[in-house]
Amino acid sequence: MKRIATYVFFLLLLPALAYAVDTEATGTTILRFEERSVPGFEKQKAVPATQFVGVDADKIGGGNLSLHLYGWGRVDLADRSTDEGTTDGNLTYGYLLYRLPKANGQVKAGRFFIYEG
Repeated sequence: MKRIATYVFFLLLLPALAYAVDTEATGTTILRFEERSVPGFEKQKAVPATQFVGVDADKIGGGNLSLHLYGWGRVDLADRSTDEGTTDGNLTYGYLLYRLPKANGQVKAGRFFIYEG
């Protein structure tokens, strides 16, 4: 009960936190139908459903702070598509970005990619 009350509290607090914040949410669903036939093994029907989700919130707390999240999840609707189990998922990136108000600089904190070159 205490856990549910905590979730309800944060859900009720969410509109106050999102006031005057530019938000964007994107999602893509991929549903595949596969039949695997390997000599010496049983035929398998794999139907993995994969969901990619991204959330961006800009202009938080005066305009210089933003939050960026992107991840994916998968569930098998028929036979298992991997040896790991019937579900899988990952937070690809999630970070806070602070834009310096007087300089052309940024500070990132969280999980993000660094590309060289």
